[in-house]
Amino acid sequence: MIAFLGLTGSGGVFHMQEVRLGNAVAQIPRVARWEASDEIRITFNAPRGDHNVTVGMGFFDRFEIGYLQPEPQASTLTSSGHRMRFAAELPSPHGVHISIRPMHFGWTSFTLELDGESRTVHVLIVP
Repeated sequence: MIAFLGLTGSGGVFHMQEVRLGNAVAQIPRVARWEASDEIRITFNAPRGDHNVTVGMGFFDRFEIGYLQPEPQASTLTSSGHRMRFAAELPSPHGVHISIRPMHFGWTSFTLELDGESRTVHVLIVP
């Protein structure tokens, strides 16, 4: 039953959490499996030319990024984390997919910022 609900990091109803920041929504694993591939999906609903995603440094204490789709137009390391800028020429919604893999298990928190609005996100990584 626990696996069916997604509380073991392998899909299910509670596997993903939804974080709403302004005109953007991020779907992030609530529970992830150590060394298993997972994904962060971000949807921007604002009709603007560029979208910014900043992932706080706490994220990189536990995760590695596999690939980004689309690739960012610019990528900058800042004191608060890794900021990526994505150009959007088509009408909204605009999607960003980030392939991730947990490298260490445990409870982790990091800041996620989407187009200037931020929130602390919590993820449990199970062995």
